[in-house]
Amino acid sequence: MKKSILIGISIVTVLGILIAAVALGFGNPGTKSNSFANTEVNEPVKKEEVQMTLADTGISDSDPKIDIKGAIQYAQSNVSFRIIEPSYIPSGYKFESIEGKKFKGATTDIDMASFSYKNEDEQLTIKETLVIKTEPKTEQFTRQDTREIVDINGIEGRYSEENGIKIIGWKIGNLSLSVMSWKNEGQNQTSSSLNREEMIKMARSIK
Repeated sequence: MKKSILIGISIVTVLGILIAAVALGFGNPGTKSNSFANTEVNEPVKKEEVQMTLADTGISDSDPKIDIKGAIQYAQSNVSFRIIEPSYIPSGYKFESIEGKKFKGATTDIDMASFSYKNEDEQLTIKETLVIKTEPKTEQFTRQDTREIVDINGIEGRYSEENGIKIIGWKIGNLSLSVMSWKNEGQNQTSSSLNREEMIKMARSIK
C-alpha cells in the first residue's frame, strides 16, 4: 500500500515539473536561421546576430521609414560601429530586413550589418563591415585588380559584374561597404535589371 502511494506521488511530481516547464517555454524549438550573405571570413567559429524585419515589428508598412528606423536600432545593438542607412533606394525595391552580426574567427573578428531589399525576384543588399581584430598571415597573395574604378563621394570604389552579381565596393575610413544586386531564377543567380548608374547613386547616398 505504501509503495503504491509513493509511486502515485512520484507520478504527480513528474507531471507537475513537466507542466511548469511547458509554462515557462522550455523545449520550444522555434529558432530562425539566416543564410543571407557570405562574408570574407574563412574560419568563423562563433556568430552572434540580431535580425529584424518589418513583419517582426508587428506594424504595417504604411510608413516604412518608421519601421526601418526601429529595425536599424535593433541591429545596431549588436555591432560596434554606427550603421549608415542609404538615403536613396532604386524604384521598385522595398525594404525586407536588416541584421547585425559578430563573427569570431581564428585570425579575424568582424562586425557586419546587412540591409536587404527586394523587387519581386530581384535582390539588392548593402553590407557594412568592420574588422575588429586580425592577425597577420604567414603567406600573402596579391593579384591585379581589374575591376572598374568608380567615384563614391570622392572615394575610389570598384565596380564589377561576376556570375550574375553586380557589385560596388569602397571604404569609409576603416569601414568596408558594398552594394550588390542580382536576380534569383530558381537556384541560379542572373544579372538584375538594376543598372550601374543606379547602383552608384545608391552607394553615394550611404554617408
